[in-house]
Amino acid sequence: MTGLAIAVSSMKSGERALLHVGWELGYGKEGSFYFPNVPPLTDISYEVEVIGFDETKERKARSDMTVEERIGAADRRKMDGNALFKEEKLEEAMQLYEMAIACMGDDFMFQLFGKYRDMELAVENPCHLNMAASF
Repeated sequence: MTGLAIAVSSMKSGERALLHVGWELGYGKEGSFYFPNVPPLTDISYEVEVIGFDETKERKARSDMTVEERIGAADRRKMDGNALFKEEKLEEAMQLYEMAIACMGDDFMFQLFGKYRDMELAVENPCHLNMAASF
């Protein structure tokens, strides 16, 4: 998603925006295998809020990580969020939980099954519950 990446890269932490991405910078002429409900040649609108920027400790782009590395990165953020939660720094904790979920939230993770799906859910579900508790 070139258009979405361009727009988000120019945003600041805490900023909200309504984005309109033309088909040329969206899913193009072919559409998307992962989102078949978005037909080819379709403009897309997004409501986006940048919750923060994650200085990666992994020194790798998520796209270059294995499944285990991505789940591990998410689990570390969840654990850091838990530490902040215990200190009653709830907003900061929620941001880390959201970042943990984002580590596992793109098209790649939708393809998981079996033990990898179980590993992902073992991190993702507590993050959702901890966010609710923080809220």
